[in-house]
Amino acid sequence: MVRSHVSSCFWLGLPTRFCKDHLPPREFKMVLEDEEGVEFDTVYIGNRTGLSGGWRGFSMHHNLEDGDSLVFELVEPDRFKIYIIKAIDEDANEAKSSRDSTEEEPDQKDSPVSEAPSSPEPLKGAKRRKLRRR
Repeated sequence: MVRSHVSSCFWLGLPTRFCKDHLPPREFKMVLEDEEGVEFDTVYIGNRTGLSGGWRGFSMHHNLEDGDSLVFELVEPDRFKIYIIKAIDEDANEAKSSRDSTEEEPDQKDSPVSEAPSSPEPLKGAKRRKLRRR
């Protein structure tokens, strides 16, 4: 996934050759089914070979981000089964975060030199985009 697929315009262009071979050249409703069987209605636009209406809901529900990979399996003429491979394993990050917060911080009075506070972590995703617009 790239930024335009998962934020701002939420347009997902599909491979043209695949669309011409397997999907009709007109606009119609498609169902996206995730790995848990949850279904999302979306609009396939044949002359532009992509998904528009409804794709945003799928993307946001699954917290898709730039760098994530998706495998689309056409299981019926109007249904994709979608398998999501996250670029960053969120469960691993949460586990690491909880481990880090339970480790004891060194006592500042025992430190020979007090370090300057590190620069704040750069903003990511929507927060960064909102700030850029100001």
